[in-house]
Amino acid sequence: MGQPNSRIGFVGVGRMGANMARRLKDQGETIVAVFDRNHAAAIDLASELACEAAETPIRIAELATIIFTVVSDDAAMRQIFSATDTESLLRQAKDRLFVNCATLSPAVHIEVDTLVTQHGGRSLEACMASSITQARQGTLYLMCGGRPDVFESAKPLLGKLSAHLRYIGSAGEAAKVKALVNMVMNCNTAALAEGLGLGAALDLDLTMLREVFAQTGAASRVLDTDGEDMQNRAHDCYFSAAHAAKDSGKLEPSFRPRRRSAATIAGFPLRWAPPRSARNSRLRLNHMTIMDARIASNNSATMVVTQNAGPWPCSFLNTTRSTTWPMTRAMKTTNVLTTP
Repeated sequence: MGQPNSRIGFVGVGRMGANMARRLKDQGETIVAVFDRNHAAAIDLASELACEAAETPIRIAELATIIFTVVSDDAAMRQIFSATDTESLLRQAKDRLFVNCATLSPAVHIEVDTLVTQHGGRSLEACMASSITQARQGTLYLMCGGRPDVFESAKPLLGKLSAHLRYIGSAGEAAKVKALVNMVMNCNTAALAEGLGLGAALDLDLTMLREVFAQTGAASRVLDTDGEDMQNRAHDCYFSAAHAAKDSGKLEPSFRPRRRSAATIAGFPLRWAPPRSARNSRLRLNHMTIMDARIASNNSATMVVTQNAGPWPCSFLNTTRSTTWPMTRAMKTTNVLTTP
């Protein structure tokens, strides 16, 4: 891949997809067409990249040999790969490579891989654990799932988008890892916000507190990337609570037949209360609070997370029912600092 005759198209050119297309253009790749349900966005990007703004997904597959899909959810993915829709990518799947980058449920990645193979194409999931800036800079963390030979053929091209490129396993496996990454990241974000909020309520110097967090067991990647913004109350929304809610439920069907352990899944699944405004909701300080955490008698763990209406979070974990040492110890510690 990445040879001079490769023609690349994008289905889904929101902030991530558009920046990936810009990056590949900068790296000398040929972008032939882009498609988005928001056709105005596709027109703007097509003008910038000097390519076609396609009006249907099938047009992308007609023009391109490699198609990146960066859509919003499972329903959107099933629509563009519909076996019955005459405008579906499957209508022109033969001899095409589809690189699917959206955060989807593992089952949908498996469905798409099967359908594409049946129609004579190849499919690779390339799940992203990165930000918009990294998409533009070509420093994404990509976790890939699919056939090993497809991954090897796509590596040169994906290397132009990523600083870390990792093969996870067969179709659906990378999506499982991505869902767990997002689950832990979301929990870390909410917990860090609570810690800084409680620190402020106790009149602690937050710069000092962040430094101590970074040098102790409170350290996290979220602290590195978002801690200063939280302290400064810079709440630009790059990853909304609505998206976090979507991502956090991706693995729940996979766990239903099994006995779930609180120690191994750390509070999964997350159940999110509807935010007052999906457009304005964000995973930033002051906006999310863990309201309740319980360990049930069957040893399964759940958390109920909701938006915090006040200027600062007022509690970390509120519970009286706990049967495992780690959660009990955490509640004992944090309840000492809980404000009424």
